[in-house]
Amino acid sequence: DRRGTHALLALIGLLSADAEQATLINTMKDHIVELAMDQHGTHVVQKAAACRSRLVKQTIFAAVLASFRQVAQNPFGLCVVKKCITESAGMRNVEDQLIVALTREADLVQNMYGNYAVQHALETWGGERMREVVKQVFARFVVLSNQKCSSNVVEKCLIYTDEETRRHVVSETTKSPDRMNMLLGSTFGNYVLLRAAECVTGPPLKQLLQYVERHLRHTPNKRIRQRWEQLLEGLGGDPRARPSEKQRREWPSPAQSNLGSHAAHATPFAAWSS
Repeated sequence: DRRGTHALLALIGLLSADAEQATLINTMKDHIVELAMDQHGTHVVQKAAACRSRLVKQTIFAAVLASFRQVAQNPFGLCVVKKCITESAGMRNVEDQLIVALTREADLVQNMYGNYAVQHALETWGGERMREVVKQVFARFVVLSNQKCSSNVVEKCLIYTDEETRRHVVSETTKSPDRMNMLLGSTFGNYVLLRAAECVTGPPLKQLLQYVERHLRHTPNKRIRQRWEQLLEGLGGDPRARPSEKQRREWPSPAQSNLGSHAAHATPFAAWSS
């Protein structure tokens, strides 16, 4: 319960001797997954994972990896997975095992909790270390971009991958009017396209904006269409231009524009590439 959790957290913070930490993990080791997915127990597992003992860390990592999918899809277990990703720094073998697990469980990107584990891994390790996951995501670019949870992961992949890959993704997308129409017809797809516009520069950006303008008439949502038109007009056809502060303020969050709730996209124009 809550009081017991606070007591355990305080106790873990006081443990320093190897023997004390060994006693702790021997007591926990058969209940790590159960605790990780409990609203109170998750805090105990996270605290233990952050301690200095390599034995404690490795025991927790092993238990989480053995039930990775189950833990990552749980709201409390997700916090433990993210903690494991953070605390694996300097433990290359553990990092590799976590990346293998994320690659194996490819559909986590579509899960309401699992997608945050993938996002955190991308933020922590970058696109190069996560290249297999990025490859899987971009192989289903349109499908995943049109879904609420996975569209966040697509955006993170665009941010953390290399410029050559971004150019390829934009090029392949803009070659197909059907793909562009599917993205422009979706609230979440539009945010992915906006993120792509932030991440690419030069000819790929120009190509993307030209295709958006060309196929914008197929966008069924009037509010989305009007905002794109406002943006394109504000850029004056110059793909190097940045949107003004006024444009950024005027672009509404999905909640404000009645386009659905997508908190991660509340500020779509975070930083445009020059």
